[in-house]
Amino acid sequence: MTYEATFMLYGYKTVSIGHFEAKELAAQAILDHIIENSGIPSPRVVATKKIRSKEIRIDYGSKTCYYLITLIKNKTKEK
Repeated sequence: MTYEATFMLYGYKTVSIGHFEAKELAAQAILDHIIENSGIPSPRVVATKKIRSKEIRIDYGSKTCYYLITLIKNKTKEK
């Protein structure tokens, strides 16, 4: 399975962080992105996931921006 990390700017503009093999790797990349690019000196990271959702939302203290980790299904090869 592949996970995509995305930065959502103002709730509609997407900036791709990358594709990762594990959601933990995607979360670490997001934390690194927050540290490098955020103007907030000590961000408080909160992750939420709704039931039956394929997305994990990560808020870090900004009112209008957040991150998403989305599960992308691998394509199965037909014989």
